[in-house]
Amino acid sequence: MQKQIPFFRAFLTGDELKNVKRVLDSHWLTTGIETKAFEKEFCRFTGAKYAVGLNSCTAALHLSLIALGIKKDDVVITTPFTFASTANVIEHMNASLRFVDVNEDDFTIDLDKAEKVLSSKVKAVIPVHYAGSVCDLERLEKMCKSKKVKIIQDSAHCIEGKWNGKHVSNYGDTTCYSFYATKNITTGEGGMVTSKNSSLMEKIRILSLHGLSKNAWSRYSKKGNAFYQIIYPGFKYNMFDVQAAIGRAQLKKISVMRKMRKKVDALYRKTLSDIDGIRFQKTIKQVTHAHHLFVVDLNTRKSKIKRTKLMEILSMNNIAYSVHFTSLHLHPYYKNKYKFKPNDFPVANRLSREIISLPFFAEMQEEDVVRVAKCFKKAR
Repeated sequence: MQKQIPFFRAFLTGDELKNVKRVLDSHWLTTGIETKAFEKEFCRFTGAKYAVGLNSCTAALHLSLIALGIKKDDVVITTPFTFASTANVIEHMNASLRFVDVNEDDFTIDLDKAEKVLSSKVKAVIPVHYAGSVCDLERLEKMCKSKKVKIIQDSAHCIEGKWNGKHVSNYGDTTCYSFYATKNITTGEGGMVTSKNSSLMEKIRILSLHGLSKNAWSRYSKKGNAFYQIIYPGFKYNMFDVQAAIGRAQLKKISVMRKMRKKVDALYRKTLSDIDGIRFQKTIKQVTHAHHLFVVDLNTRKSKIKRTKLMEILSMNNIAYSVHFTSLHLHPYYKNKYKFKPNDFPVANRLSREIISLPFFAEMQEEDVVRVAKCFKKAR
């Protein structure tokens, strides 16, 4: 059997291990000075004023909704073409979920449709920067400002993303990131939220650690005080120093890794260019793409490639793949609760049946891309 091509492989160079050893040697493993340092370095990279390290992007989304005052029955808009957490956190708030379809070209939220459903009941919009692309944030800010609607960016796929040369962290009310195992930089599990609002971020920081007025570092250090107050009924959402140590090493090479993935993206587009009918995510000059995923729209009517057959051939050739995503309105919980029909969101519905995510990582070689492309030709 041929050597496996994994779906993703983290780019680890040994600096991660050195950093983790430093933390282990310190005997302080939970949230402390390493997490603080990672937050500051992340701010420098993104241009954000404030950052709070968390245990996931899900936590970042959830705490953003709470800190921004989203209440029961408030309407929150997002796209169904995303991972479960984007909508799940809205459900946890007992808010009213409103899905808006995505664009055919870049698979991000359709702002024409979003603008039509903005009303006094809408309190927040969660745009999803899909696969590393970015929606028109200038237009979104203008739309939302006039209606006093908050913007919480789901930037799990888009750590390096920019709109018109300006990093996504500089738009909206909060921006939420993921450092999951397959993300552009990883801490194994983990996340970050950024904002320009200091009081908002202080509330998020307190909420992330049970709502306590002091974290463990403040209580147990030499200058600490053992007493604390419970300010909010918070959560256990904090990042810890072992994670942050890995993240700091990853962040130092984030630009190098993006360049490597951008090269793989170009190789895929070139190698697959002779497969009639298939479509790639459109890129435009205003977007600095984060190159998180390489997604192919099989566009079955034109290409005649059936996804099930392609999947079989990829598996037979020991090549991993994934699907990002099956639209949330097609999943049992959302379908049943909201009585969604497949064509309520026709673009997300079609993409759910016809997209496939190919192996994509920094160290991927040209011969790997060629092997994947041969599978497409066999699937026709």
